[in-house]
Amino acid sequence: MNNILKKNFFKIFSIVFILFIGSNTCLAFDILLEPTDIKVNEGEIFVLDIKVNPYLVNFYTAKIEVKYPADLLEIKSFDQDDSWISVEEAGYDFIDNDLGYIIKTAGYPGGTSKTTLFGKIFFKVKKEGPGFIQVGGNTFILNSEGKNVFEGKSLKTLFLSGEGAYVEEHRRKEDILPRQLFDINFELDEKIIDDISDLVPRTIFFSFGTAPTPVGLLFTITNENNEVVYSSENYIIVETEAVLSKKIEDISLSPGNYIIKLKTTYNVDVDDDFQESFQIIEKTDENFFLSSIWFWIFVLIIIVFAVKKKKEKDKLLYDLFKIKKK
Repeated sequence: MNNILKKNFFKIFSIVFILFIGSNTCLAFDILLEPTDIKVNEGEIFVLDIKVNPYLVNFYTAKIEVKYPADLLEIKSFDQDDSWISVEEAGYDFIDNDLGYIIKTAGYPGGTSKTTLFGKIFFKVKKEGPGFIQVGGNTFILNSEGKNVFEGKSLKTLFLSGEGAYVEEHRRKEDILPRQLFDINFELDEKIIDDISDLVPRTIFFSFGTAPTPVGLLFTITNENNEVVYSSENYIIVETEAVLSKKIEDISLSPGNYIIKLKTTYNVDVDDDFQESFQIIEKTDENFFLSSIWFWIFVLIIIVFAVKKKKEKDKLLYDLFKIKKK
């Protein structure tokens, strides 16, 4: 019973708190690369759509970096969607086919809260091989206050070229995919907590390969001043798929806003960076609510008992009065 009351109390408290700070809280934005699975031959040209998914929250400006394997692909052209106004300045508009990345920046007049096509990249296949096309770390999305609301969430596009891209349906996936190739998601069970021990970062590995892959994980937590207040390094062997739930221990953090970052390293030089924001609120005495209930129950019992005694006393006096009257 105590656990149910406690759970309901903190649910109500959390909802009220979220509504109270809603104006300062940003939802995560996604960058979508479509299609997510591309199969072509050497010499062919294919088109990759870039979309911004704002989860119904207005945004006005986007700078998007897309990385690709330069030994396999080259960009022939980029087509900015007509709804956007391009920013053609140094550092904001660039294509490098030697290093394998493109940066494009544009503003959306009046802003929008709908999933919106940003532009199209036209790739040419230079040679056969598998690889990933993914959003780079120089990406940002700005809201009406000029604040970056992009949290680094995006899905990679799997690229296959050559004979392996056109195998018959009965061929096994292991026959055409590299032995070590997987995607990673990073998430938090709770983003509003009252103690750091309640923070549970969850790393989910989706493997498309067949060989065990050593993965290094570096967790760091930064405060509002971007100071590192926690750091921990872990290692895990991934085959097919895996889920790692990290327990944050041996640290005490005061109430405030924080960011937990994860850097993964696998296949020696393949790095991925993730981050999630969370908030620590003032700890509430969990017994206060329950003790208040028991206090008023006790008071009610005393009142009922007193009323009952008074009625018994009044009845006794009435009976004595009747006897004397006789």
